[in-house]
Amino acid sequence: MACRESGPMDQRPQLAQEYRSGLFTMTELAEQYGISRKTGSELPQTC
Repeated sequence: MACRESGPMDQRPQLAQEYRSGLFTMTELAEQYGISRKTGSELPQTC
């Protein structure tokens, strides 16, 4: 069975958790996860 890569949508809970921890800004996390800051800002509200 082939390995499956995880994309930004698979990592939503982790991104939200890291943002809520207060250790990273949304700009830093968006860059790290390869998404726009606007998209990143919407994710914690939906998780």
